[in-house]
Amino acid sequence: MFLCNPNSGKGKILKKIEYILTRLKQKFEEVEVKITKSRQDLLNETKNACLNFDVLVFAGGDGTVNDVVNVVKNNNSNIVLGYIPTGTCNDFSKSANIPKNIKKALNIICTGTPTFFDGFCVNGRFGVYVCASGIFTSASYNTKQKSKRFLGKLGYYFHSFKEIFSAKSLDLTFQLDNKPPQTHNSVLFLLMNSCSVAGWKLNKNSNVHDGKMDFVSIETKRKSKKLGFRALLVIAKMFLFGVNSVKKSKLVKFEKFSNAKLKTKAKSTINVDGENGGTGEIDLEVKKDMFKIFVKR
Repeated sequence: MFLCNPNSGKGKILKKIEYILTRLKQKFEEVEVKITKSRQDLLNETKNACLNFDVLVFAGGDGTVNDVVNVVKNNNSNIVLGYIPTGTCNDFSKSANIPKNIKKALNIICTGTPTFFDGFCVNGRFGVYVCASGIFTSASYNTKQKSKRFLGKLGYYFHSFKEIFSAKSLDLTFQLDNKPPQTHNSVLFLLMNSCSVAGWKLNKNSNVHDGKMDFVSIETKRKSKKLGFRALLVIAKMFLFGVNSVKKSKLVKFEKFSNAKLKTKAKSTINVDGENGGTGEIDLEVKKDMFKIFVKR
């Protein structure tokens, strides 16, 4: 099955449907096309694919990846996935080395190798590449679709800029694996299973096959618990030059883990793969070899 989310990114995928169908028929004996009209339609058609097809090729952004993987896991399906990135940031595709160019992405599906990727389960929902909270993390789901289509990633950045003046720390308590709990006056924390987050290559040493994830938290030392200039500089440096550039900072906590429990005093929203993951405590477990997808041979 080829499943298309026409609302992702700038919506140009519809003009390429015939080309995509022609390419897929060169590899697969039978191809069925479904263009989704809503998120619920996407979930229903993914479930249909899990029950009736061997391969699900889909086009969409990181939110679409999350929805597809959740349906696959909840149906205990062994279906192989093929991905054409058409979203705004396409963070997952960067870790999987799947290019945004439709022709090149189809080349991987038609000639590549199905490969297992790690994921995670957080508060009962499956995730693929990131779980985060704090400053800037709400931009991906609070930025309007019209802004994303017109401005692309700039739409996120304009939304994020406004948070600089109002952001406060989260009074974070976290426990990684079986280590003793620690506290951190965090203004931003990320649990990453990806080299890219929000379109920035933050974590070039990320390994999506080792059963581990990376935890990074940025602290503020200000008594008022507001962001603070030092913390803002660390965050800016991390986004510009990656996590490795800030690991030695006294404001940064960085560790690898397989299981994590986190809670904050503030009712902050949790970002899971760029989508609103609700509020409350975080109970996260890494799931090794969680799903299978075509990658470059």
